[in-house]
Parts: sequence; structure tokens; C-alpha cells
Amino acid sequence: MTYYYLSYFRTFIAPSTEFWTVKRYNYVTRTMQSVTYYPSDRNVDTNGSFDFFEFYEEQSNPNNYTVADGIAIDMYEDGGQSYKVLTQVEDGIANIETVDLTEDLANSVTFTKQDVSTNGGSDGSVAFSSQYKISSISWVQNSLPQSATGAVATGLSANTYTFTIYIWSVSTTKEVTINEPADFSVSGLVTNNLCHGASNGAITLSISGGTAPFTYLWSDGDTNKDRSGLKAGVYSVTVTDDTDNEKTIVFQLVDPPILELQIRRESNELIASVTGGTQPYGYTWNTGETTSRITIDTQVTEYTLIVTDGNGCQITGSFTIEQAKFYFSRNPLPWQVQTDPTGKLDLQFQLDLYVETEYLTNQYEKIITLIQPADSDGSSVFDLSRLVDRYIEAQPPSLEQTEVNREDQNFLRFYVEQRERYGTPTVEGVITKSTVFYVLQGGGSFEAVAAQRFQDYINSTDRFFTWDINPRKTTPTTPQWLYYMSKSKSGFEVHVELFYTDGSSSTQKVLSQGNTRVFELHSIPSGYQQLNIDTLIQSGKTLKAYEVLVKNTQGITVSERYRYVMDNNHQQFELTMVYQNSLGGFNALRCTGKSAYKVRTQTDEIERNLNYDYKVIDGETEVVQKMGERSITFSTGYLTKAEADSLQDFMLSRKVYLIRDGELLPVTIKDSTYKVAEDDDYEFYIAGTMELPKMYHYTPSGLFNSEI
Repeated sequence: MTYYYLSYFRTFIAPSTEFWTVKRYNYVTRTMQSVTYYPSDRNVDTNGSFDFFEFYEEQSNPNNYTVADGIAIDMYEDGGQSYKVLTQVEDGIANIETVDLTEDLANSVTFTKQDVSTNGGSDGSVAFSSQYKISSISWVQNSLPQSATGAVATGLSANTYTFTIYIWSVSTTKEVTINEPADFSVSGLVTNNLCHGASNGAITLSISGGTAPFTYLWSDGDTNKDRSGLKAGVYSVTVTDDTDNEKTIVFQLVDPPILELQIRRESNELIASVTGGTQPYGYTWNTGETTSRITIDTQVTEYTLIVTDGNGCQITGSFTIEQAKFYFSRNPLPWQVQTDPTGKLDLQFQLDLYVETEYLTNQYEKIITLIQPADSDGSSVFDLSRLVDRYIEAQPPSLEQTEVNREDQNFLRFYVEQRERYGTPTVEGVITKSTVFYVLQGGGSFEAVAAQRFQDYINSTDRFFTWDINPRKTTPTTPQWLYYMSKSKSGFEVHVELFYTDGSSSTQKVLSQGNTRVFELHSIPSGYQQLNIDTLIQSGKTLKAYEVLVKNTQGITVSERYRYVMDNNHQQFELTMVYQNSLGGFNALRCTGKSAYKVRTQTDEIERNLNYDYKVIDGETEVVQKMGERSITFSTGYLTKAEADSLQDFMLSRKVYLIRDGELLPVTIKDSTYKVAEDDDYEFYIAGTMELPKMYHYTPSGLFNSEI
């Protein structure tokens, strides 16, 4: 059976010109036809003829047609949403009734859908079908209008959509819900390590939602759900459910801060300072005390302390009470005396100071007797610093030094005898002799000493006796020294660790010193050539840097690690000075800036008496003496801010030497103003002038070449 859409439009131009326009759509041929009909037409070819019957009597909507048998005709009202549908054909007569197309279309549209396969995906789809041919569909997705030709919508995410389905200009709507698999979330309970460096951390996962079963892949390759026995670090896990939905979560396990213990002595007390770990801290001394601060027992020389933190982590420290003590000669060296002043009229104290004439001879010489009145509370304080400093004549190290050397000239030992005096006639009390003390030539800044930080810092650290920066640059030919104060009587060893450009390293013992005493100062040659570094480098390796450190005879490190970084760049201008630092040691200063050697001559002369036998060749004056005042202007070359800051020690040094022809030539650095730091400046250098010993006769030197 052939079906038609038949739409007609009636136009009234004038009674005699009234006509119908008929549009027909043939579903078989799928073509649209348009024909105009006039009232006079009685027989119309419609691929099976029909006549307008009783046209005027039926006004604008004739409902009886003469049609050929077997032909069904649908008529579509103009501008409306209804069909004229053929319901009965008898003897060529068609009965027509009006049907609502919107309702008919809505009832005839069905759909099938495909839900999203993975949570959060967008592979859902809807396919519509109808007894009528669907021309297009439209909908809104993500707040944007969408449309498609035909009856299928794809690329849908989970949501509820309202689709508009079109059959030509007639439309209807359908609401469709696209579903997706349930989402899931991952959380975890982290158990951190109780002690720094332990491996008892754990992560316990919790999964909510999703589609089981789940799989797990951790960043370290483990595939278990929960983890244990973990060190501190960052761990991530990817969880995948049965629909291939993935979630990745990152966890960080942290250690508590490392538990550290420092025991220091202040006067007659030991004070334990603890950092890190987890508070509160518990203290257990070998003497039974349980506080962080204890009074020294004169009968105990070895103290051991166990500190336990709030998590049960422990650290053990020890402290040896040395009867000796050392001072710096250029710091205040206070000596306090005290007695009961009751009944002692005109109370005074007498103090006799003795210094050792030569180290370890035990031969002491009294250098001064001091008498001071006592205060009202029976006390008095003497300052011995300037008295002992004049007896110390520190000497620079040897350029040829290749072994550890005890620097006897840089420190001395002393003791004090004291007694009280009072009354008239004078009553002299019993002489009390102190223990022997060490004093080292050097000192700290006024601010540090006044705050009582300087001496405590030196006593409590294992640093070498220098304020020079660590690390520092050096060359294969630059001599270097480190000064170390021995901590025991059993001696020590010097070790060197070499660091290569390929990231590897090697360590060797290079020097040793035995039969030491506490507070002795030793110089350690630490330059490349002095330590024969060439013989220590592994074959095929290139040296990047090396570190010098001191170990005791049990192999425990008892000093800082001092790092030298190799600088193999050739410098056009270079000179090296050696100077005494504030701590009593000597440092090398390599200057790479441009230098200038200058000589200023000075002449002493007298006029000759022009006698009768005067000779012209003798001249009118006689030069009694002529000398050259020599100086060198120098520049360190560019420095970092830290390097420039540390060279304040050089500017204040009382003893400076220039390395010249393999020897140390004493020089004087002239007073000047040096720029050490500037807020917006990142390049620094120190420039100055040194005065050399005066020259009375010329001797060639290879030091001052044509370049300067």
C-alpha cells in the first residue's frame, strides 16, 4: 500500500480565483510533490484519482473524496498539528477524520540506551525509533545545545536528558536517564615511625564505593592492599575497580626529628641539651640523677647519660671531666677568689702567676704578684689575660711541613698561687695552688665574649681552629693547614676522603699523632701536595674535592669534616699569604686579582766640605744611606659574600706573611677601609696594600715578573 502525506493550503484571492495548494509526500519514493488545484477541477490525478466533492458546500474542509480503490490518503492541515486520515474506503468514497499528530507521534516514539561503561566516562548513547521517519533530534549537554541528524545520540555522560525528536516540523520530547557505574574513594591511615631511621611505618587503605574486585599497584611495585615495615618516604598507590575506574592517592611517611644530645660543662655543672625526637625527655645518668642539669661530683670523672624520648627512642652520651682547662689569651681571663670576710679587717688577696718556660719541662717562672682588696662579700676578681699573652709567641707553620706538628709556641701552661691577707700587723693565709691551665693565643669578638657564648662554643664543638669558610677552594700548589686541639691522651689519626667527578669516593688514613695531651694545639698539613694527594687518587679517576677529618684511636670521628674543592683554573695573577687567625691557627689566603709591586726610595745624604783639594768627581754631597720602601697592592679576586665576611679575620691579623721564593716573608697590611658586604651587591673582593721589609741592596727575585 502506498502512503501519502497530503498538505493543502487554501488561498482566497477573489471568489473566482480561489485555489488549493496540495503538497504530497510519497513514502515509497520518498519525494515531495506540490500541486495547485482550482475549484473547477473535478478530476485530479493523485496516482489514483480523487475528486473534490460538494466542494463549496463543505466549505474549507471537504471530508468526502472519490478515490481509487486501494489508495489511502493522509491529509495534513496547514499551520496545524493534525492529520486528515483515511479511515474507510467504500465504493470509492473516503471518510476522513482528524487525528492529533503530536499525541500520535509521542506514543509511537520508543528508545534504547547504552549507559556509561566507566564512572566519569562519556560513552553513553540513545537510539530512538518510530513508525514515522525521524529526521533529527536535539538535547542539552553540559549547558550547551547539541543536535544530530537521524535518531541516535552518542558521547553522553551520566545525566538525565530531555530529547526533542523531530518528524519534519512536528516534534515530541522524551526524557532519558544515562547511568554510570558507582564511583569510589580511597583513603588511608598512616602510621609513622616512632624513631628516626626506623622501618616500622604502615599504611592501611579504606575503599568506599566502586565495583569489586579491586587491584592495587604501589609506587615501589608492591601489589598488596595494606603496607607495613616502611621507612620514611613518599608512597603512592593506584587502585583500580572492576570497571577499570582508577584512583591514585599519595601518602608521606615521616620520621620524627633525629634525637640529638649535647653535654656541656658550665662551671661546676653538666648540662644536657636535647633536640629532636618526641617530648617529653627522660634522663638517666650513671650517677643516679634524673634531671638535665646536674652538679659535678669531684670524685667522678666519667659521666654517662641515657636520654629516652616520649616514643621510647634512646640516645646515649658521655662526658669526661678534665681537671685542666684552657683559655684564650686575648679574651678576659677572670680569676675569682672568695673567702669568709668575718673578722678580717682590711681583707686583701695576693695572687702569684706562674708560666711554664718551656712546654712539658714542668719548669715554671713567677711573672707577677698581684694584690687587690676584697669586696664587702669577701670576693675579688683578677684579669690575667694581658699578663699571659705577652709570653706567647705564636709561630707560623713551615711551608715544607708534611707531618702533624705540636705547636708549642702557640700556647702555654700556667697556674696560680693565692692567699688572703688582712689585719695589722698583716696576717697571711695559707697558700692555695690551682691546677694547671692551658692558654692559647687568640680570642673572640667583644660581643661574643661578653655574652659568654664564645668559650662555651669552642669547648662544645669539634671544629678546627679557624673561622675560614668550609668548604673552600684550593689548588694543587696552594699550601693549607688545619689546627686541631687534642681531646685525649691516646693520640689521633688524620683521614682524607677523596671525592671524584663520577660520584664515587675513597678514604685513607694519611697521618697520625701519638702521646697527646688534652688542650694541646696541633697543626695538620692539609694542602694537596703536602698530603701527596696524587698518590691517593684511584687510577682513572678525576678528583673533584677532598675532605680532611680527625679520628681517635678507636676510629670515631672527633672533628668536623673540612672540605677542599679543587680549582684547576689557571690564574694570570696569583700570590699567597699566610696569616694568624683569631683562634690561634694560621690560614692561607690565595689572591687572584691583579697586583702591583712598588718601590719608594729614600736617601740620607750630607754635604761635603769643599776644601782646597776638592775633586769634582766626588760631588757636593755624600749619600750616607739609601733604601727602598717596598709595597704590593693586591686584590683577592672575586669572592662570595661568605668568603668576604670571613676575611675580616685576615684584616685584623697581627701576623701576616707573604710566600716568596719558597719562604715566608713578614709583611704588614696597611690600615684601610674594606667593603665586606653590601645589601644589593653579590660580588665582593678585598683590595689592600702590604708593606714588605725595607730593601738596602738589590737581589733578583723570581716572584715579581713582568706581569705585575
